[in-house]
Amino acid sequence: MEYNTSKTQLQMPEYGRIIQQLVERCQELENRDERNEMAVAIVDFMGQRNPQLRDESNYKHK
Repeated sequence: MEYNTSKTQLQMPEYGRIIQQLVERCQELENRDERNEMAVAIVDFMGQRNPQLRDESNYKHK
């Protein structure tokens, strides 16, 4: 069993470990177009998981 204390610390705890793993995977991609496409998908997923954040005027930029 793996405990959270033995895992890397969350950079954005309000989004959770799944989002952080997606961002880390996105950073590993070498192709810029694929990286941008995945980044847009991650932002959309973040908006679905936390709909209250979509009410901000520049949530996609953040």
